[in-house]
Amino acid sequence: MNLRDRLLHTDSMVVLALLLVSIPINSENAFARMFDLGISFDVAAPQDEFRNTVDRNGYGLSVEGLYKPGDMPVKFGLDFGFSQYGNETRKEPFSLTIPDVTVDVKTTNNIVLTHLFVRLQHDYGMIKPYLDGIVGLHYLYTETTIDNEGD
Repeated sequence: MNLRDRLLHTDSMVVLALLLVSIPINSENAFARMFDLGISFDVAAPQDEFRNTVDRNGYGLSVEGLYKPGDMPVKFGLDFGFSQYGNETRKEPFSLTIPDVTVDVKTTNNIVLTHLFVRLQHDYGMIKPYLDGIVGLHYLYTETTIDNEGD
């Protein structure tokens, strides 16, 4: 059985993990030597007092881009991510005076993550440890919409 057939028969999570692994592009390519791009699956786990209010983890995606000027072991990067840590849909009366007319009220809880960072990293070998200096913003927001299907 060849590699293609084996991949087609493996568990879907293994295939997803393989797709998210960074595979080096031809190192002779100037673009590949100057830029790194990546995507990752995020799990946002509430901590401390926030955990008392929110009883579930958030899940989302992040995209990362790095620029490496010259042959120095320094890279400059930007990371942007979005996670949703809950949603709820419930039926509510449209008005207190007309309780028979109901609407769907949907609430979603979201986090937007963005970071600027400087990374010290050598590009030699298969294992590439690094050290990051990061500054960023985490923006938590709740969005509520009202929807009426039908009349």
